[in-house]
Amino acid sequence: MPSKRLEPFRTIDEIAQITLLGQRLAERERYLSDYACNDYADRLALIDLILEIYGDELSDEEKEELLIIRERLRREGRALWIQYADILTNLALAVGRTSIRIDMKGIRDEIEVMKRNLQGGGKR
Repeated sequence: MPSKRLEPFRTIDEIAQITLLGQRLAERERYLSDYACNDYADRLALIDLILEIYGDELSDEEKEELLIIRERLRREGRALWIQYADILTNLALAVGRTSIRIDMKGIRDEIEVMKRNLQGGGKR
């Protein structure tokens, strides 16, 4: 039976897997990144559907107007979402990197050391 003390570390792998799956999905379906963390995601999706279904019937001016509205909703929806996000999310946004990087090697090495120490057979 695994030690309860190591249980939180199992979730690190799960979080990394979910994050990577989300990144892969966003790479394949580019529009999804506009919906994420956006209070107006439903409105963005509606505009996208209108453009997809009725795009051929709309004039260039109507398409341009919808795209302008879409961009404003994208920005405002993100701003609203951020406004109500927790303090750690806001801090990460303020000082964070522009690229996503997950490095599990150091965490996995630390887990292995902790496992050995808990089993009484390792040095730190």
